[in-house]
Amino acid sequence: MMATFLAMNINRSLAAEFLRCDWHTVMRCISRARNFLEPDLKKRYEGLENIGIDETSYQKGHRYVTVVVNHDTNTVVWCAPGHSKEVLSKFFEELTQEQRLNIKCVSGDGAKWIDSCISEYIPHAKRCVDGFHVVTWAMDALDELRKEAWREALSNQKALAKEIKREKGRPSKLDKAFQKLSEAKSNASEIKTSHPLTP
Repeated sequence: MMATFLAMNINRSLAAEFLRCDWHTVMRCISRARNFLEPDLKKRYEGLENIGIDETSYQKGHRYVTVVVNHDTNTVVWCAPGHSKEVLSKFFEELTQEQRLNIKCVSGDGAKWIDSCISEYIPHAKRCVDGFHVVTWAMDALDELRKEAWREALSNQKALAKEIKREKGRPSKLDKAFQKLSEAKSNASEIKTSHPLTP
């Protein structure tokens, strides 16, 4: 059990080094502990009402794993490599008809493959988008608006600068066109630095 506890909190290589064994031994200890603590993995499917579905990447974003969590117990119920309708369908096919009928709410991102699986296997369940993705989409939309406003302010600044260059002589600081240009520069600078991401 100590190897399992260590592997839950640090990576396998460090756990193996600490226990002075091979990391394959640590993996066998993890498998034995899981079989001892939870011999029937299908018990996780009992009492599912509110679930969350998401995919996450590993190996520097080249591979994906689909994860289903139970929101009521904050535990992982099921996971499998890949992210598609076919992968998620495997989860719903493992559930009995009664277990599918018990699911009331499903959260996840806006992926179409999640929507199609829900409409096929649990059409009665409510579909909601999780808060993380809502905030991410809102921040992206705000950033696009900021970039658009910055581009507009920059083109306004360039137009004023061209107008000043057309006039003969050097502009004085009291000149209205020069004041408008400095206001346009400060406006463009303020918009650009209002968010850490620059266009």
